[in-house]
Amino acid sequence: MVVDIDTAGAVLASCPGGQALDVPANSLPALVDWTLCEPKRAGSDKDADPLAGHPAALLRQAVAQGKRDLAGVCDVQNGPWWSGRALGPPWSLIRHEDQTGGPAAWPDGIRRQPPPIGPKWRHSPVARESWPFAGASCREGRPVTSGVLDVQEIDLSAVREQVDAVLEDFLEDKARAALGRSHPPEVADTLRDFLAAGGKRIRALLCVVGWHAAGGSEDRAAVLKVAASLELFVAFALIHDDIMDDSATRRGRPAVHRALRTRLGSSSRAERLGAGGALLVGNLALIWAQELLHSAELSVQRRRAVHGLYDAMLEEVMYGQYLDVMGTGPDDDIDAALRIVRYKTATATVERPLQLGAAVAGADDTTLDLCTALGLPLGEAFQLRDDLLDVFGSTDGACTPGLGDLREGKRTVLLAAGLRAATPAQQHRLRRLVGRADLDEHGAAEVRAILEQTGARHRTERMITSRYEQVMRVLDASPLPPTASRALRGLAVTATQYTS
Repeated sequence: MVVDIDTAGAVLASCPGGQALDVPANSLPALVDWTLCEPKRAGSDKDADPLAGHPAALLRQAVAQGKRDLAGVCDVQNGPWWSGRALGPPWSLIRHEDQTGGPAAWPDGIRRQPPPIGPKWRHSPVARESWPFAGASCREGRPVTSGVLDVQEIDLSAVREQVDAVLEDFLEDKARAALGRSHPPEVADTLRDFLAAGGKRIRALLCVVGWHAAGGSEDRAAVLKVAASLELFVAFALIHDDIMDDSATRRGRPAVHRALRTRLGSSSRAERLGAGGALLVGNLALIWAQELLHSAELSVQRRRAVHGLYDAMLEEVMYGQYLDVMGTGPDDDIDAALRIVRYKTATATVERPLQLGAAVAGADDTTLDLCTALGLPLGEAFQLRDDLLDVFGSTDGACTPGLGDLREGKRTVLLAAGLRAATPAQQHRLRRLVGRADLDEHGAAEVRAILEQTGARHRTERMITSRYEQVMRVLDASPLPPTASRALRGLAVTATQYTS
């Protein structure tokens, strides 16, 4: 048995003789692969589920049931497996090794060669100093000889910094060129300030992870330029979206059109000119995104694939935005609201960034299809979470409830679900309150209460959960490299959890 463990700050381990493992808290790794092997005892039922009773299987079951405190969940005494104890957050993948130590049939049907194993305990040999949990030992004092697979992780923090460096260098060159040509330098400065105001860079990160997923291992220079180009494209889309919605703020700062309006003073023309100036700043962001994309050095075949995907993304976002702005039909149509989410957000946030990174690495159609299978449900979950955050805020207080979507009358799945399940009296109140530019906090509280009472909030949460679980199932069955799979699992949490 080989257990591939994706952890988030702790280790599941076990010792011979039913002794639980003590792991020093200061040595817990962020992500670990390690092997734990022991065949079933003689006389065991050969037809039984080979995973039944295994600590990792018990952990997975507990996680599926929503348990958060996992200590002791998988204590197993006198079973066919060594005793295991959950010391922290859970793991996901379980894969099989046959009794001879030969290639194993994994859940996805692909046979892979397992790591080398020792003759006694069937563990991978590993040097003590290379353990990510150095100093761990069984409580009866025997050292743990569990093997650790030394796999290089994708450092997403470093990727984020590298993407920001590409953007900073590019915009600095643009500002310097503007001065030399007597162009207004504040355009590049406005974009630099907009990008510096925050954002998770999730599209850029997914692009680089997609590159790894397709086997990218050479110089990252090309994929970093494509990833940075996506951030300029996002700046364009958000600036224009704020103009169309007349949003007051973006990422805690005045929206670009509002900032330019303020710069123009109290003139009667300030509002129109501020919007026009922001429109042009957004247009330049799109032009520069394309320029940065073209600067990535790729073979002719890969360049054609990357540019084709990028063009498809642009078209999809424009159609999605058009549906959002001009959408007609019943305001309780959940399918119509989901269609807007898919075109406007899901494709451009997850699917296309993954595919673009994969295409930079020369991905085949199978890998690109896998990006779609992962990207669409995750992208939808991302937007559904964003809609909930805007109305209800986050439970930890990091993101406060807002009025933006409610004042705008945004056609969200949350609102459609509320209208669909509401009584006639509740429907009347929702339609009277949502979409009012002067909606105050008292009116917003009434809207939130109705969305709670009708079950719309709970239904939206269930939709997020089902899509997240769909992504996990795809990852479980995928042949992606372990590093890419783990990074995608982490990004899936980032995209769907309650954070600002």
